[in-house]
Amino acid sequence: MNILPGRIVPSMALVAGSLLASANAKPIAFAEGTTVMAEYGAGTMTEIQAFYAPTFRYSVGGGHLSLNSDVDESTRDITYARLNYLPKRWNLESAQANVFVWGSIGRAHIGETGDNQFAWNAGGQLDYETRRIYGSL
Repeated sequence: MNILPGRIVPSMALVAGSLLASANAKPIAFAEGTTVMAEYGAGTMTEIQAFYAPTFRYSVGGGHLSLNSDVDESTRDITYARLNYLPKRWNLESAQANVFVWGSIGRAHIGETGDNQFAWNAGGQLDYETRRIYGSL
């Protein structure tokens, strides 16, 4: 695989940023639950994810993310497997807060060159919710 050094950093930043941006939804629902999420972003981003949670603490699954530049003909297709883990949950009187972490590995296809690259992602999310509000970082 012959990749110009100037393309490696932007490609990996695009992959990491895209995978992080998609993590804002809750990746773990409930024990023995299945979560399927899809997102479409103005013709430049499409993603589908599916997860199964054997317990409320973790889920396993995968997804596919397609990115299309609205500036040039750049495209990225990323297929990945992901593990989501809930290390901490606070059950409050009328609210709940969670800390999620995740890691994923997969393949990123660079449309302009036809190259396939190993891709990985790790991240976390803190959220707080009541019956009326939801917020996350």
